[in-house]
Amino acid sequence: MSSKTLKRLEPLLVGPAFCRIHKSSLINLAYLTQINFGNTPHLVLIGTELIAIARRRLPATRRRIKQHRQLNPCRAVCLQARLKANSLVLYR
Repeated sequence: MSSKTLKRLEPLLVGPAFCRIHKSSLINLAYLTQINFGNTPHLVLIGTELIAIARRRLPATRRRIKQHRQLNPCRAVCLQARLKANSLVLYR
């Protein structure tokens, strides 16, 4: 448990693997399994429930996910992607 706020932790977690998607959520994109940019934007990490993406953070979240995929092409090749409406589901 940490006594620091996410705002104070965020600068310590530099790099494209981490992304602030909500006031209460800072995630590691390496654990991302599902993304939905539809009416209720959210994502799912490995083995967790839905995590909301704040509307004002949508553009930055999209950029970070794109940047993360470009820097990790091996992971992108190893996963099969299926486009489904406004969501992208990644399978191992």
